[in-house]
Amino acid sequence: MAVPATQSEGVGTPGGRTRRWPTVITSLGVAIALCLTAVLFVRDRQNAAAASPAASNAARDEVAVATLLGVSRSLVVAHDLELRGILGMREISLVGFRAAVVGPLGGSLFTAPGAWTLAFGGGWACLHFATLDARRVALEVLRGVCPGTPIESTPGVSTAELRVALRHAAQLQRAALDAAFVSVALTVGARHAPAPYSLPTLASSIGRLPHARFRSEIGLGGVTIFEHGSAACLEPSAGARTVRVALGPCTL
Repeated sequence: MAVPATQSEGVGTPGGRTRRWPTVITSLGVAIALCLTAVLFVRDRQNAAAASPAASNAARDEVAVATLLGVSRSLVVAHDLELRGILGMREISLVGFRAAVVGPLGGSLFTAPGAWTLAFGGGWACLHFATLDARRVALEVLRGVCPGTPIESTPGVSTAELRVALRHAAQLQRAALDAAFVSVALTVGARHAPAPYSLPTLASSIGRLPHARFRSEIGLGGVTIFEHGSAACLEPSAGARTVRVALGPCTL
């Protein structure tokens, strides 16, 4: 299948400048929602798909592209967070995407080094990504399958089905988003990165957040964030130089 360019996503901080934390968190909120634009693609392209089989095929590919583009944005933000010593959001985004969107709607996601292929909604999309340097990665989403990936047929998806799946994905990751917010707050105004992520500093950071919408619980293994039925654990490294966000409550 031909793979013409459809969408691309630039990543990084030009000139080596670090993004300010409000921008990172705003972007993360958008990424956690994954790909709400895909809902619009489903609605608009399904209306136009009756024109011809070719139009229908293109519409299904565009739904897959929009969906995978949403995941690529979560990878952008995860990369920014990793530069601040905040790990785990890349894996959380992928787990939520597979568990709430791809699997329930009959899709498939093939992940290979540097290239992911999404078979979804009757169409296909390919995500290419590469590390440019210590601070930047490049992402590009194309129509079709990545080279060397088998073509797999998948059922179509409706607007209602996709909307429910996206909401579920966002719900699964809500506490993780709050945990990332707490961690990034520690780097505001810090001259040296990454900032130390000890249990006392994490607890202090939570205490400084006005009108926090989540509940926190401090234990020996880390800080657990609870929000609307979801939970995430902030686990500092032994030297408190990095912190990992993991789904579910802390075990200790």
